[in-house]
Order: sequence, then structure tokens, then C-alpha cells
Amino acid sequence: IYRDNRLINWCPRCHTALSDIEVEHEDHKGHLWHIRYPVVGEPGRFVTVATTRPETMLGDTAVAVHPEDERYRDLVGKKVLLPRADIASAVLPEALRAAGAEVAEVDFYRSARPESLPNAAVAALQDRRLNWITFTSSSSVTNFVELLNVSGLPAELLREVRIAAIGPVTAETAERLIRKPDVMAECHTVEGLIAALVQFVAAAK
Repeated sequence: IYRDNRLINWCPRCHTALSDIEVEHEDHKGHLWHIRYPVVGEPGRFVTVATTRPETMLGDTAVAVHPEDERYRDLVGKKVLLPRADIASAVLPEALRAAGAEVAEVDFYRSARPESLPNAAVAALQDRRLNWITFTSSSSVTNFVELLNVSGLPAELLREVRIAAIGPVTAETAERLIRKPDVMAECHTVEGLIAALVQFVAAAK
């Protein structure tokens, strides 16, 4: 028996570590996203970070550069802005302030609700052809309910439709405005939501 710092295989469903022989590795074709963080005090200058998981940017608290890299040497000690929506939760800024960080909140984009539901969606709701509705954010739940009202559709149309939420905040909004979701992803990503749906459907067979 020994102790060491090493990478492990963590199961988000079982909440436990798995041995290497219990893991089947699969290669999946992904996409590399490039996020530009604006440098404070230098308009037009950015630090670009490449990632396969853009959703994790909401948890970013710092950007690291190599102090000996001539491209970024002058950025050591400077600050960058984390883009956020105008309706973003205050959880992250408050947690950073509580930890002693200096936080400047700047809204970089606005979540806009369309004027009405697409005709195909209205028809599917009225004909009761929908099996699932998935919500990937709290605002998507709010906007959907508002669009139901705009379209003059009664909430009872959702009685037989199952609801899936990407995480606890989204699930809480759904429960408050519609009802408690049938599925909530344990890993709060799109992939985690898909996995939760597959698991639920497989268990129901």
C-alpha cells in the first residue's frame, strides 16, 4: 500500500474511483474551441485559450502563461476578463470575493428570447408528439415558459412530456415554473445530460 499523487479514473455516476482494468477507453472525434480573454487595460488585446470543454470557462479563476515565453512575458501579473451573460448567476463572483479576489463584473453578451415558438414546436405540443424536453440552462426554462404564454398554449400540454435538466440550478427553475424534472444530469455537461437520458430510458425498458 502506498500513497501518491496520480491521475485516476473517476465515475461521476458511482462517485468512486475505478481501476484501469475496469475502464474501456474510446476515442471520440471532438472539437477544439478557442476562447479569447480580453486583457484589462489593453483594448483589442486578448489571451487565447484552446479547450475541448468550453463550458468549464464559467469556473475559470485564472489564466497561466509561461513566464519565459516572449509572447506572453509582459502579461505576467496582469488581469483578463471572464465573459459572462447579463443574467448569469452571482454564485461565482460572490465565491471569488469571499476568497479575497478582486472581481470586476462585465456583461459581454445577452441571452435573447425569440418572439415566439417555432410553428413545428407548437404543432408538436398541440398534437402531443413530444416525449422529452431538455433544458441546458435556467434561462432556457424561463424563456420556454414565457413563450408558452405568448403562444397561448396551456401548461397542461406538458403533463405527459418528460423533462430533463442539465444541473441543479436548471432543475430548480424547472420545478418552480413547470414541475420537478424526470432526469437531472450528475455530470453537468451536455454529454452528462445525454448519458442521464440514455440511462433513464434503458432502465425504463
